Amino acid sequence: MHDVSGRISRLRNRGSLAVSHAYGHIFDFGTKVVVGGMDVNLGDLLHGDRHGVLTVPAEIAAQVAGEDASLQQLERKVIDFCRSKEFSVEKLSQVTRSVR
Repeated sequence: MHDVSGRISRLRNRGSLAVSHAYGHIFDFGTKVVVGGMDVNLGDLLHGDRHGVLTVPAEIAAQVAGEDASLQQLERKVIDFCRSKEFSVEKLSQVTRSVR
């Protein structure tokens, strides 16, 4: 799973996305499907990584991109602190409380 994103981006650049090695049979399209117990509807925005997949409601999809940048800034503060000479477990607790 670690190298899937590189493979998918290469496939996407070729104009198609086919990640299956099994026999494929189209019997319907444009309908709801259930994948691993999760309902997926036509037009749903999906986010997936090695930890799983989730759906992002269309009505908040635009907000997700803005939140991502904010979250990365907060994570960067914690990572930079952990790599600094000032690191201690006690101070880490303070830093993580300050970014919540």
